[in-house]
Amino acid sequence: MTRVINFFQWLIFVIIIPLFALTIIAGSVLYFSGVDVIGKTKDIAELLNGQERIEKMQAIVDETKDLLKEKVSNEQDLQKTIEDKNKEIKSLKEQLTVYEEHQKANEDIINSYENMSPKKAAEILAELERDQAIDILKGLKPETLAKVFENMETSVAADLTKGITE
Repeated sequence: MTRVINFFQWLIFVIIIPLFALTIIAGSVLYFSGVDVIGKTKDIAELLNGQERIEKMQAIVDETKDLLKEKVSNEQDLQKTIEDKNKEIKSLKEQLTVYEEHQKANEDIINSYENMSPKKAAEILAELERDQAIDILKGLKPETLAKVFENMETSVAADLTKGITE
């Protein structure tokens, strides 16, 4: 009967068992010659374990760097948004100032028409552009408005009245 040795058996008998025996013999020789084999083995294990820790720490550091870059990018985006909003606020404040000055000027003009004779006010308003006349008429007191309309031509008064009510 012929014996057939398979690969697994060959691996055990030719490689693993001799390596195991060699390790035991070498460890015993080193131990009896005064070398701390167990201590050296622990040192090597700690070094390997330390290397794993270093790799883990490096991964954490890399992740932290990525997060930091993202936060810096977000901060820059927010800073840009703040700058844009500040510019918008400044622009709106300027527009508000112009509007308030325009309102003040309109109030002064309306006060002038209030103090003017209704006949003279009617003549001037009839010569102004329709929108300007309507803006002024909207600011007049009802009594003054009635007197001004009494002194206008009927068609002009009707047109301006339509403009006021629109």
